[in-house]
Amino acid sequence: MRVLICDRVHPILIEGLRSKGFDIEIFEQISQSELKRIISNYQGVIVNTRNPIDKIVLDHALELRCVARLGSGKEILDIQELKRRNIKIITTPEANCNAVAEQALGMILSLFRKVPKSNAEVKDFIWNRESNRGTELKGKTIGIIGYGYTGKRFTHLLSSFNCKILVYDKFYRPESHLDFVEVVSDIESLSDSDIISFHVSYLPENKYLFNNDFINTMKKPFYLINTSRGMVVNTTHLIEGLENGKVLGACLDVFENEQVNTYNETEFQLYQKLFSFPNIIVSPHIAGWTVESKENIARSILEQWPDNQYFNKNS
Repeated sequence: MRVLICDRVHPILIEGLRSKGFDIEIFEQISQSELKRIISNYQGVIVNTRNPIDKIVLDHALELRCVARLGSGKEILDIQELKRRNIKIITTPEANCNAVAEQALGMILSLFRKVPKSNAEVKDFIWNRESNRGTELKGKTIGIIGYGYTGKRFTHLLSSFNCKILVYDKFYRPESHLDFVEVVSDIESLSDSDIISFHVSYLPENKYLFNNDFINTMKKPFYLINTSRGMVVNTTHLIEGLENGKVLGACLDVFENEQVNTYNETEFQLYQKLFSFPNIIVSPHIAGWTVESKENIARSILEQWPDNQYFNKNS
């Protein structure tokens, strides 16, 4: 049974699959057109964001029996079509949730304590203490949108800061009382938050969940954290919020378009303007990208991967 791996993975995944009797081939930078051309040769495929498994690809994947996604986002998988074809789906949302939660916490602490600004100044031998007076997280109200693996992990990290934590997730129904979290029934109930943090999957209904309407429902200026998906935030509206002071600052690990080499002039000017604000912190979609999460993801896929018997039975 042949398995195609389309990205860099931890060696334990490669070694583990080989020890189970699978023939592994690795193409770390495979294009979508090349994937479509060769996928008919494989019974299993392991992909990341760059290589969606959609109906077009699946129409060429006549022998495919298992698809594994490195990470948590299912938006690159045509779930309905995969299920219709009885192809096993593996995702690993639990494997990098701590990494993403730590990044979200680290970014907001860095913004509150003016770490990037003071770091740059000290390295230029500028010693400004008063202009770098920070803000504490203690006592703030934090609205969390999305209470899956990452949202839950983020609330646990925040629990030691004596914050008021509000959670909204239309799919979540609490089974018991949570000591440090208040679950609200609608997104408008987050309107008194000092910080809004998104931890949602990308679904069509989540496109531009953060927009002018959302901003205008907030009772006071607030900070934004987005470590989920770029399309959740309307960049133009975020810039307007930063300009008019309704948004006090933002921590962004994801963006509407993360392919810098594809920017047209309008997009280039849009991001140039966004990045010019001193009260934002940005990173290149690395929240879930740690040494530990790489190994955790590999172990998770290996644990969920079916044995040869499954492939033979479904061949």
